[in-house]
Amino acid sequence: METIHSTEYNGMPIEVVETQQMVYLQFDGGLKQSSFKKKYPNDLQKPPYQSMVKVLDHVKNPSNILVLGLGGGIVAKWLHENTDAFIDVVEIIPELKEIAEKYFNLPTDDRMNIIVEDCNEFIFSTNNKYDIVVVDIFGAVSVNIPSIIDEANTFHTGIKRVMKEQGMASINSLVTERNYDTYMKVLNNNYSTIIEEYVKLGRYSNNHISFCA
Repeated sequence: METIHSTEYNGMPIEVVETQQMVYLQFDGGLKQSSFKKKYPNDLQKPPYQSMVKVLDHVKNPSNILVLGLGGGIVAKWLHENTDAFIDVVEIIPELKEIAEKYFNLPTDDRMNIIVEDCNEFIFSTNNKYDIVVVDIFGAVSVNIPSIIDEANTFHTGIKRVMKEQGMASINSLVTERNYDTYMKVLNNNYSTIIEEYVKLGRYSNNHISFCA
């Protein structure tokens, strides 16, 4: 494995590493956030990401999509290639825009707009409304302790604020067996429709993908 790019954000190392077959974006010395196979650069490799984009089964022909969290841009790139929608991506780490474009082939045309801003602020400041809101922010909506339930409810209020009336959110969160019931209670308090697309519960945090409206 070879490091082909490295930088940092607020003291957190950010690296792009590659093997003979794969390219990875990793944070903090090993947490792999995005990846693609060199032989199939446009495919979504991980099941959670494959599940996230199935929101298109419920919202047909979206005209605009909001993606919260860029990472390597693999989900935003897939949505760009498989829809005709205009896509706004909000990401707090400025360096990820260049990384996604240079190493993960994120499109740079007028249908792809990268906004460097805190997602928690953007969802309450923008006047835009979206057909689909994709939430892929590390730690943003996970509920690990009761003290942040109010914070999670506020976040979902913002998500509903930027969705069109017939819109839907595709939410990727990290959930454990221990906090699953609390997490689902938060979702049920905020949405009338919840479709659990991908659930993998265990002692440690695993991805939970839900479609909410």
